[in-house]
Amino acid sequence: MHNKLRIESCNLPRLVKSKVGFGSGIDNIRNRLKYAYNQNTEITAGIDDEGFYILNISISLDALIIESEDKKAEQTIPL
Repeated sequence: MHNKLRIESCNLPRLVKSKVGFGSGIDNIRNRLKYAYNQNTEITAGIDDEGFYILNISISLDALIIESEDKKAEQTIPL
């Protein structure tokens, strides 16, 4: 539970479904997180008992630090 960045979004879904998109947004986010942080991330999404759409994302802080250090190394230009 500790040592993780946690992001939560809670929204009421639309009564009328949008015809824009293919419903692949969560899959896209899941794939991008897996690509960036491997197995160091969790994502859950669904409707709660009150009808709210809940999205939870957690990323290990260790994975964020490693990713940050990798980005710094890429930006370093040897002289």
